[in-house]
Amino acid sequence: MSLSVAVAEAAERSRDRAGVPLVPAWMFPRSRLNKLLDDADRLVTVVCAPTGAGKTSGVAAWAAETSSAAGTVWLNVGHAGSEPDLVWRRLRRGLHDAGERRLPPAPVAPAGSSARVDALIELGEALHGGGPWTVVLDGFPTGASSQLGSDLEILLDHAGRSLRLVLLSRAEPALPLHRYSAAGELARLTDRDLVMDDVEIAGVLRLANVATDRSVVAAVAAHTSGWACGVRRAAVDLVDAADLTSAMQETDGAIEDFLTREVLTAMTPSVRRLLLWTSVVERVPAGVVRAVLGADSRRAVDEALAGTGLVQQSPDGLLSCHPLLRSAARAQLELEQPDRGRARRRRAVRWFADHGAADAAVELSAATQDWAGVASILVQAQAVPRVMAGTADLALRRAAERHEVQAEEPLVRAAVALSRADPLTAEAALANALASPRQESPAQLVAMAFLQLGIARLSGRPVPDADLVPRTRGLLAQADPTPSDGIADLSILLDAYAGAAHLMSGQVEHAAATLTRGAGHLSVACHPSAGDCSGQLALLDAYRGNLREAARRASVLLAGAAGEPRAWVAHAHVALAWVHVERGDYSQAAARLGRLESSGAGSREPWLFLAGQVVEARTLIDSGRPDEALRLAGSWPTALEGGAPSEWLVGQATSVSAEALLALGESQQALALVTSGLAAGSPDRAVLTAEARRRIGDLRGAGAALVSAADELRRAPRGTQVRAWLLEARLVHERGELDRSILLLERALRVASAEGLRRPLAGDGPWLQWLLPRDGTCLRQYLPFVQSLRGVPAAEPSGSSLLTVSTESLLEPLTERETQVLRLVAQMCSTDEIAAELYVSPNTVKTHVKGILRKYGVSRRVDAVRRGRELGSC
Repeated sequence: MSLSVAVAEAAERSRDRAGVPLVPAWMFPRSRLNKLLDDADRLVTVVCAPTGAGKTSGVAAWAAETSSAAGTVWLNVGHAGSEPDLVWRRLRRGLHDAGERRLPPAPVAPAGSSARVDALIELGEALHGGGPWTVVLDGFPTGASSQLGSDLEILLDHAGRSLRLVLLSRAEPALPLHRYSAAGELARLTDRDLVMDDVEIAGVLRLANVATDRSVVAAVAAHTSGWACGVRRAAVDLVDAADLTSAMQETDGAIEDFLTREVLTAMTPSVRRLLLWTSVVERVPAGVVRAVLGADSRRAVDEALAGTGLVQQSPDGLLSCHPLLRSAARAQLELEQPDRGRARRRRAVRWFADHGAADAAVELSAATQDWAGVASILVQAQAVPRVMAGTADLALRRAAERHEVQAEEPLVRAAVALSRADPLTAEAALANALASPRQESPAQLVAMAFLQLGIARLSGRPVPDADLVPRTRGLLAQADPTPSDGIADLSILLDAYAGAAHLMSGQVEHAAATLTRGAGHLSVACHPSAGDCSGQLALLDAYRGNLREAARRASVLLAGAAGEPRAWVAHAHVALAWVHVERGDYSQAAARLGRLESSGAGSREPWLFLAGQVVEARTLIDSGRPDEALRLAGSWPTALEGGAPSEWLVGQATSVSAEALLALGESQQALALVTSGLAAGSPDRAVLTAEARRRIGDLRGAGAALVSAADELRRAPRGTQVRAWLLEARLVHERGELDRSILLLERALRVASAEGLRRPLAGDGPWLQWLLPRDGTCLRQYLPFVQSLRGVPAAEPSGSSLLTVSTESLLEPLTERETQVLRLVAQMCSTDEIAAELYVSPNTVKTHVKGILRKYGVSRRVDAVRRGRELGSC
C-alpha cells in the first residue's frame, strides 16, 4: 500500500489506533523494520536509538500498517509526560478511545501503597483476555528503574499476553528488563536496526523526486551513515543544489550545525570537552573518561547517555559516539581554545600516549596546536625510528612533517630528513639534538641510536660506536611492553639497520646473521621491516655467491610486492641482476636493471647504488668493453653523497676497477691500484694481486699473495674463492704438481657448478676446455658446465697440428690478447709498435710476450712464432 493510503486508513481507524502519529509524507515504508517489529512478538519490545534515527516515524509507520496488531495506543511520555499518575490517566483514556470499555479507574494512590498495587492489578486483570493491545510509550525515561517502571511491571504481570509494551528511548529505559530478558519475553532493536540501507535511502530520494543512481545513493549513505534525519536533509538538499558535491556539502554542514547546537551545546562543559578531545578515536576507554571527568565521571556520562542516545557506553566502560556526532565534535575541536581545560586535555593526551594510542594523542595535541606536545609524543612513543624508515602510520608521518613540530624537536627533523634520503640534514639535526642540554629518556636514546644507524646506512659510513647496536637492543628489552607488538616491530627494524651497519664495517657474516633473523618475520603480514631485511639479505647472498638462495628470496619478494612500491623491491631487482651476471646471463642482468629503473624503486643507499653499478661494470668487462667499465667506476666517488664511504664500500669499487684494468691488459696499473686501495690481507686483494703478478710473469709472487690470505679466503664470497682456487691450480700445474692442481680444480668446479657461477671461470675457459678432456676421471663430469662458459667452444678445436703436439709440450692455450700479440710479433712488429696497435703500454706487451714464451716452453720470440704457426695461432 502507498504511504498516503496508509495515513488515510490510520485516520479512519482511529478508534483502535489511539494517538498514533501521522506518518510524514516523505517517510518511505520500511519493510525491514516492520518485519523486525512483527517478529518481535514479546511482552516488551525496546527500540533504543539516538536522536534523529527515525524511531518515532519508523514505529508509527509500522503501527499504521494493516498487518500490525489492531489495538494500538500511543503515548508520548517524553519530557514531563512520564509522571506515573498522568501516564495512567492518559493510558486509560487511550484504551477507552480505542474501544476498551470495561476499565477500572486509573491508579491514584501513593507510590508503593497497597491501594496503588491493587488498582494496577485490577487494571491488568481487566485487560487480561481482551485486546490484544499494543501500548507504545514514546520518549520513555532512561537510567535507573523509576516508579513508572515498577507500575508497568505489575500491569504486565497481570495482563498476561493481552498487553504488549513497545518502549522508544534514546538509551537504556528505566525499567527492570532483566526479568523479561531471562524469560525470553524481551526484544531489542537498536540504532543498527534503524539505519537506512541503500534501498530505503533510494526510496526516500524518489519520494523527493531525486534521481537515484548508484553514485547518488552511495554518496548519501556515506555522508549520513544511514541516519534517518540526515537522509531526509540530503533529499531536500539534492532538490535545491546544483550538483551532488554541493548538495553533500550542504548536508554535512546542516548535520554538523544541528548536532552542535542541539546536542553538544546542551551538554555540560566537562562532557562536551570529553567528546571533543576523544573525537580522535572511535571508542573511548574508561581510563580516558576518568582522566578527563574525574571522580564524577559516572554521573556525567549517564547524563550524556540520557540526553540524546548518540553516546553509548558498554558494560566495560568504553564510550562510543555516533559517527556523525563524532564528526561534529572533531570539527569543533579545531575551534577549541588551546588554553581551555589545558590540564584535563593533557591528561587525556597522556593516557592515549601511555596506552599505545600515539596517533590519537598526536592528533589531539595537533588539533589544539600544542606542537611541543606532538614532538614529545612522537619521541616517547618510539615513532622516530618508524618515521625514519617510512613505516610509521600516516597520521604520525604527517605530524612529523609539520615544520612546527620539527622546530620543537631536532630528533624528529632528523628522522624526516632520513625518510627523504637526506643524510646531511639528518646529521646536522642529530648533532643539534646531542648538543642541547636535556635529560635523555630511554626513548630519546633509542631514537638517537636509530638515527645514527640510518645516517650510516644512507651515507655509506660505518658507525663509530661499536657498542651502539647491542646497547640499543638492551634499551628495547627494557622498554614498556605496551603495546608489545610495537617493541617487536622496532626489534625487526633494528635488525634491518644493524645489518646494513655491519655490512658497512665489512662484517659480512655478522650482517647476514642479523638480516636472517629479521627476515624470519616476513611471513607476518608482509612486515615492512622484515621485507627490508629480506631484500638486503637477497643482495648480500648474491654478493656472497649464494646464487640459488638469492634468486629464490628475491623472486619471492617481487611476487609479494605485486607492483607496489615496496622498499625492498630495489634490493630484489639488483640481487637478481647480480645473479645473472655471475651466471653469465648478461642480457638478463641488463634487463633486470632496466626494470628497476622503470619501476622507480631505486634508492640512494650507497651499497644498493654501488651494487647496481658493479653489475653494470662487470657486464661491460665481460662484453669486451673494459674501458667503459673503468670510466663508469671512476664516476662512483662523485655519485656517493654523505662524506667518505666505508673502507668496505671503497674496496668493492676498487676491486671492479682492478678487474677492468686486468681486462685491458694493464696488469701493472691493476697491481698498483690493488696495493694502495685494498686492505692488506683481504681476499679480494690477494686474488687480484695474484692475478696481476701471474700475468706479469711473477709466479712466485702470485703464489705468495694467495698464501697470505689463506685464512680469510675461507670466509670470502664464493666467486672470490673459486677464482683463488683456479689461480692456485694453474700455478701448481705450471710447476708440475698435477695432483694438487686437479684437487683444486675439482673443488672450484664443484662449487661453481652447484651455484651456476660462470663469471669467475670465464677467463680460464679455454684452458679448462683444453685440460678437462685430458683428465682421467673426476673433472670430466664438469665438461658440460665448462662448455657453457661465455666464449668457450662447444668442442675441442680441430686440426692435425693440435693432435701432433704432445701434452707435455703444450701446457695451456694462449689467451685472446696473447694471441693478438703473437700475430703482431710474427709480422716483425717491435714492442712499441705492438703497444701502439693494441692501445696498451710497452710493459704490458712485454708481460704478454713472457706469458707466450712460458706457455710454449721456449726462450726466444722466433721460436714462439714457429710454435704458434704449428698450432695455427698465427
